[in-house]
Formats: sequence, structure tokens, C-alpha cells
Amino acid sequence: MLYQWRHEHHPGVLSAERVVGAMRTGLRYVRYAPPLRAVLVCTAAFVVGGSAMWALLLLLARHQLGMDASGYGDARLLWSRRRRRRHVAGVGR
Repeated sequence: MLYQWRHEHHPGVLSAERVVGAMRTGLRYVRYAPPLRAVLVCTAAFVVGGSAMWALLLLLARHQLGMDASGYGDARLLWSRRRRRRHVAGVGR
């Protein structure tokens, strides 16, 4: 039954919006919407901090754990276990 159903196409009254114009409109909305801007700033700060942690993990593996590049995956495993253990013990709060 659904296979035989024909949808009538009604052409839109408005013209199509161009991509660049739509992006400008979105940026203007973000500029004048303080709650949305606050969310974007917090998200950017979180992403930068998280990226810095993963970037510095290689230095931790090399200098404190004495590993080379092949031990980097092992260092990630050890780091996650250490953080989990500290959090369970109440130290990571």
C-alpha cells in the first residue's frame, strides 16, 4: 500500500538559501545569543584541555615511566587505571 502511494510535490514559495548566507546567519545568531555563546566557549575550553592531556601523556610515558613510543598504548592503559583507582579511593574528587 505504501509502495503505491504517490506524494504530491508542492514547490516551495521561498527561494533556496545559499550556504555562505546561511553560515553568516548562524554566526550572527551565535553572536547575539549569550547562552549559546557560553556553551560554545565552555566546549572549546574542555576540548583544548582534553587535547592537551592526551598530548602530554606521551611525555609522561617517556620521562616518568621510561617508555618509548611503542609503550605509549601501555601508558594510556596505566594512566586510566591510576585515575580510576584514585577516583574510587576518593582522592580524585
